[in-house]
Formats: sequence, C-alpha cells, structure tokens
Amino acid sequence: MIKYLLLFWALCPLFSYGQTIALSSSNTEAIRQYHNGWDEVMNQGNYAASENTFRKAFSLDSGFVMGATLLFRISTIDTEKEFLNAYIEENLDSIPDPDEKKLATLYFKMGSRAVDDWDSALLTFDSLVRKYPGEVNLFAEYIEIINRLNGAQAALDSIQVLAQQQHHIMPFLVSYKVKLYLAVNERDIASIYLNQLENAFENKEAPRVFLSRAEMAFAKKQPEVAQRYLNKALAVDPKNLDAKRLLDTHKE
Repeated sequence: MIKYLLLFWALCPLFSYGQTIALSSSNTEAIRQYHNGWDEVMNQGNYAASENTFRKAFSLDSGFVMGATLLFRISTIDTEKEFLNAYIEENLDSIPDPDEKKLATLYFKMGSRAVDDWDSALLTFDSLVRKYPGEVNLFAEYIEIINRLNGAQAALDSIQVLAQQQHHIMPFLVSYKVKLYLAVNERDIASIYLNQLENAFENKEAPRVFLSRAEMAFAKKQPEVAQRYLNKALAVDPKNLDAKRLLDTHKE
C-alpha cells in the first residue's frame, strides 16, 4: 500500500500550499483553543494541557463537533467520555463540510478504538493530507499510521517524498524523526534531529524534549538515564501517554 501511495503522490501535484479544512464553528476563540490543544499534545507533548484546552474549546461552542471528537480522544474522565460518545454519535451528521465530517468520523473511531481497517484509514488520511497540506497535525498522524502499518523506513520514505517546509519545522515531526532514525539504527542522524529539537525550544522542560532524550538514552543502552528523562516528562505532564508507553515498552 505505501508504495502505491508514494507513487500516487509523485504523479499528482499538491493543491494550494497551506490549505486547511474549514471548521464548523463560528466562535473564533473556540477555534483558537482547538488549535492550541493540538499544539500542546503534538508539539509540546503535554497531554494534560491539551485535554484542558480541548475542553475549553468545546465549552465555548457546544455545537463544535470536531472539537468534541478531539476532547473525546484525549479525555481521561469516564463520565465525560460517555457523554461525548453519545453527543458525537448524535451530531456527526450535522457537520456541513464533507471533509471535516470525514475526519471527525475517523477521529471518533480512533478515540473509540473502533478502527477495524487501518489500510482504509490510511487512504482517508492520504486523501486529506494531499488536499490540505496546511493541516500539519493531520500529516503527523498520517506518518504515525504509516509507521504502525509499514514500519520506520516506510515512514521515513514518506516524509522524504511528502513533507513540505511547514511539516519539517513542526517539533512533533522533528522528534518523530529521532524515533524513526533510531528504529533503523541511524543514531548519528537521530542525534542531529535531537539537537534540532532541543534548539527549537526555549523551554527545555517541554515533555517533547524529555521524550526524545529518553528515546536516545534507550538506544544507547542507558535505561537509568532514560528513566530520569521520562520521570521529568511525567512530572510536567502526569497524563503523558507517550512517556507511559515508553516505560512499558522498556520494562525488564
């Protein structure tokens, strides 16, 4: 599948640079908080702050179904998730823009862990990433799915072919390159991207930085160092799923 997608991209030029999906909310502050929520979880690596920000977005516009799907995905409150599950099921069809509806449906399924065909999900992401290159968070999740389905080298190949300037400077994608290059045993290249990530942050206490340092420490067979970095990430963000997953992955 991934070879087909890369060939498809090579043959079909992108639409306008920076185009984004129209969001069905007239509340500009709700939309601002929605984008802040993405920044917190993707770039800063702060799940708790992201959860609170997505919650604020939905509270500002209770008709913002896309905002509800992101809160549903990240919420750690069972009663809230139950409410959002029922709300989203009832209101998905009210989303006027077909592409926003398509993406909100996919996010809802991901939050419900109800995606039963990841190849189909990948094709949906591919079509939307191609049409909306300005959706940097969408591109990031697309690369994550490629890694999940096809492995680190396929994800790196996809970045090489598909990424635009705004993708390359995204802190999440820089940190993800650290992860991918470590996975294909290219530690020197991974170190370059780790340095790029560290230099991008004035706040060296961002969980995203600690997570990538931990990845590097594990690759260097320094589990105690990695543990310290993960503990620092969790001290800043106790809800950080990435740190918890890394700890679980490297349990002896």
